[in-house]
Amino acid sequence: MATYNYSFDDMFGKEGTGSLNSNAFTTGTHTFTFNSHSRSATFTMEVVGLGFPDNGASPLLEGTYVSTDMTTDQSFSGSMNTSSFQTGFVIPVGVNKSFTWAPDVAVNSGSVYMRATGGVFLQIDV
Repeated sequence: MATYNYSFDDMFGKEGTGSLNSNAFTTGTHTFTFNSHSRSATFTMEVVGLGFPDNGASPLLEGTYVSTDMTTDQSFSGSMNTSSFQTGFVIPVGVNKSFTWAPDVAVNSGSVYMRATGGVFLQIDV
């Protein structure tokens, strides 16, 4: 298993653009663990090339999302919004808040933007 770490600077990016995924996601289960001390933190993933409905972007974000320890947090369970092209939610305050994602298709590195606000650090175990 490999671990990838994304700092606050990585997650916010230049002018809020976020970062492209530096790791590939296989069709197995991947754990996303967040550390946030902000009361208003968010996380989004977006397929590269979005902008118009018929632009040819691939539905890379289809799959199964499971909150492992955030489901009791209403901010998470009530805010998660997933689609084939975008995923986003509010991150509860605290450390080691995580969810798992099992994509339906393999996702190459550099094909998904990941963004976060609120001083979030992210660790992905693939």
